[in-house]
Amino acid sequence: MQEHLKTNILNFKWPNSAPTIFLSLDDIEGSHPIHKSKFSKQILEAFPETDLSQTDEIYTSFIDEIPNTPSIKLNLVDGRELRIYKQYLKHQLRS
Repeated sequence: MQEHLKTNILNFKWPNSAPTIFLSLDDIEGSHPIHKSKFSKQILEAFPETDLSQTDEIYTSFIDEIPNTPSIKLNLVDGRELRIYKQYLKHQLRS
């Protein structure tokens, strides 16, 4: 019996500058949810007129620009924003 094994290899180079992600309160086609456990201070400040304490999820297109929505530059030292970056990397692997 012959087996055909395949592996996924992702060449990883830590980014020189922090990636910028685009955020939305609405689920737009192609967007991905960010759970409230990942809401950092920077995300809360991106929506100054909205009380996110009652919101379970916001949405991101990661690095694809969404017109007329806030964006943040991820702080890869902040644990919550690092988890968003990991979510982005997992998305890159799947697509």
